[in-house]
Amino acid sequence: MSSPRSSEHTLRLMLTDAGLTLLAQLLCFGSFLDINAIGSGSGAMIIGATLAITALMPLSGLAFGLYKIILRHVSLFMFIVAALVVMILTAAVVVVDSLLPSLIIPARIYAVFALLMICALCGPRLGIVALYQRSRPMSAACRRLLIYGAGQAGLSLAMSVRASLSHQVVGFLDDDAALQGRELLGLPVLSPRDAASSIRELNAQTVVVALPSVGQQRRRQILSQFSHYPVQLRTLPALDELLDRDHITLNQVRDVEPEELLWRDVVPPGADLLGRDIRGRSVLVTGGGGSIGSEICRLVLTLHARRLVILDHSEFDIYTIDHEIHEKLARHKLAVEVVSVLGDVRDRALLDEVIRNNGIEIIFHAAAYKHVPMVEHNPLSGLSTNVLGTWTVARAAHDHAVGKMVLISTDKAVRPTNVMGATKRMAEQVLQAMAANGSPTCFTMVRFGNVLGSKGSVVPLFRQQISSGGPITLTHRDITRYFMTIPEAVQLVLQAGAMADPGDLFVLDMGEPIRIYDLAERMIRLSGYSVRSSENPNGDIAIEIIGLRPGEKLYEELLIGADVTGSEHPLIMRAREKFLTWDQLSGHIQHLRALIERRDTQGALTLLQTAVPEYQPDTGGHTCG
Repeated sequence: MSSPRSSEHTLRLMLTDAGLTLLAQLLCFGSFLDINAIGSGSGAMIIGATLAITALMPLSGLAFGLYKIILRHVSLFMFIVAALVVMILTAAVVVVDSLLPSLIIPARIYAVFALLMICALCGPRLGIVALYQRSRPMSAACRRLLIYGAGQAGLSLAMSVRASLSHQVVGFLDDDAALQGRELLGLPVLSPRDAASSIRELNAQTVVVALPSVGQQRRRQILSQFSHYPVQLRTLPALDELLDRDHITLNQVRDVEPEELLWRDVVPPGADLLGRDIRGRSVLVTGGGGSIGSEICRLVLTLHARRLVILDHSEFDIYTIDHEIHEKLARHKLAVEVVSVLGDVRDRALLDEVIRNNGIEIIFHAAAYKHVPMVEHNPLSGLSTNVLGTWTVARAAHDHAVGKMVLISTDKAVRPTNVMGATKRMAEQVLQAMAANGSPTCFTMVRFGNVLGSKGSVVPLFRQQISSGGPITLTHRDITRYFMTIPEAVQLVLQAGAMADPGDLFVLDMGEPIRIYDLAERMIRLSGYSVRSSENPNGDIAIEIIGLRPGEKLYEELLIGADVTGSEHPLIMRAREKFLTWDQLSGHIQHLRALIERRDTQGALTLLQTAVPEYQPDTGGHTCG
């Protein structure tokens, strides 16, 4: 319900528009009126028609939402509505002229009337905007924006920012040479080649990339260019993510996403592979509330599974993904049955019940403890969840003849130096041994590097440290990691699962590893700060080297051996690696179970080294079970 003040404002605008419409009619058509006809019946008709057209103007504006537009947020929508209203009025005038023989008006006068009405509707409104801009106080702390993109999105954003007391647009950058050197909204349009000098001369603090339709490759080029400048870099979402393409505001501007920090192209999914194992199937995702598991759930939903069963031990995490999934079901009217189960992957009775009651046909096993220092200090918990949990899920899948089980693994399983990596390698061997021993279930594994933006990863940590004023803490200046995005990792998991033969281990060609120090520098610069160092002691945020943590490697690997072949996907490889026999593995599992029950940490770690001979533990101590 509108407020009295809003209603009064709308009434004032409607009366103004009606008065200007009457004036425009008198100016255009008054000279064609036969004065002698005023007192006659046709004169009454002319007066009535004039008043009717005058009333039609505000009523048409009301119907098309002209008076709902906030004047200080004038956008393209206002001009479109004004044009529609003027078309209606002009058509009404033409109809009146055809009905009144005493009025003979040349066709060109209709065009003059339409032009006058456009000026009458838009002129006062633009004047109000100009007065508002001149009269509003500008804060000394007002953030100065340089908009990259002088197209519709950039123009709409600039017009919206004009109403802000906290931000001020100081200019545009655009690749179009025809626009460079000209002015838009009274602001200069400059070449991106001169970005460094433009930022300095305009004292710009933030660059907003307003190119929602630009491709990922071009976006990364822009990010790379501006990562060297002392400005904060923000961006508009892609075109299909924009809530309102015609009225873009500061609320739609977002920070640079983790995947946009990648130094390589994102691996494209094979559309024919993605849904091959999912469509019409009943799918179980363990660890469904985690970073990878929840993304698997989202993708499975869009690929039209028959049923999605989400299993997680965290009440909060499973509530969060369950709520999100059910919102998507309602919004997109998807016919997928969703079942959320709060429980532990080590609970065999629960797994039997879940698989049997839901007719599970494929399992994505993402449940695991993955934080290296945490597992290093709690090795028995890591062994219990990562090894025994995988064993329990795999045995349940085998006994119920589930069609396929896909294990989510990690590059830390390759020649591990920490407990977490060694437990994941032993989990891989569980599936390899079961596949080699013969099973109605197709067991397969997917191994990849670090995931950008996941819980406990460096990107959220660095963001938090930057927002707190630093320093960014780094364990070693030369430490490197392979990186991929969460959606990319999940697409790989589903595609690998679709291609799998029993016992397959898949790895992704992830390009070159990224030096974490370079990632930290780039994130600092993209946030609008400078790196404090010996070369720049007056910088904003320092990068502090704190030393490698127990079990942490300087670099990671994706392969143990060199026996690698290709697959249907050009960037997914099959690896063949040695593993324990079924008898060896089952003996180790029984022994490990007994050691964990006795809380024998040292005995469990000794067994882990036996089962994973390439495991070379760090000398750091293990404090807890």
